[in-house]
Amino acid sequence: VVNLNIRGSAPSTVSEVRRVVPAGTSIDVVGFVSNGQTVNGNAHWYRTVEGDFFWAGGTSEPVPAL
Repeated sequence: VVNLNIRGSAPSTVSEVRRVVPAGTSIDVVGFVSNGQTVNGNAHWYRTVEGDFFWAGGTSEPVPAL
């Protein structure tokens, strides 16, 4: 688990980094997408309550539970 870049507008590494969250921090999510930019073979991204995104591969749950 690493520090997470919280990105605005789209589930992609080219989206603006709005903030960086330290490893081990809990983040409230409202959903996920499985068709975001693929990073290291993983296209899953979580969506925050603010509507921003972070890559699931940087978390302890790299594949969201359905």
